[in-house]
Amino acid sequence: MENNLEQVFVLNETQARARYNLCKKKLVEVAKAAGALSRAGGRKNLYLKEKMDAYFTASAEGLK
Repeated sequence: MENNLEQVFVLNETQARARYNLCKKKLVEVAKAAGALSRAGGRKNLYLKEKMDAYFTASAEGLK
């Protein structure tokens, strides 16, 4: 089965780092700013794809 990130609502760290091309520290910083950081089990970070995408879209539109 193929991994299609368009069908995923929550990304794990590996998926988020690949999708947004960020290091872990910057990924967590951006996710907190976007309100997209979710914790699973106290130590594992999950990232809400819709909020992250909206944050980057708004950031890109602000540069125009």
